[in-house]
Amino acid sequence: MPNILESLYHGSQFPNEDIISKDSNYRPLNRQITESLETWKQKLSAGEFEELES
Repeated sequence: MPNILESLYHGSQFPNEDIISKDSNYRPLNRQITESLETWKQKLSAGEFEELES
């Protein structure tokens, strides 16, 4: 079993992507952002939506 430092060095762990905020506003805000993105995805062409995301 590799140790944590080896896993980080080899790129098999991404600790910055595992953080979930404990702020009570995080989940509702995240849900609102996801719903907005889905709405724009339906309204825009694939190219326009890709430009919006970048």
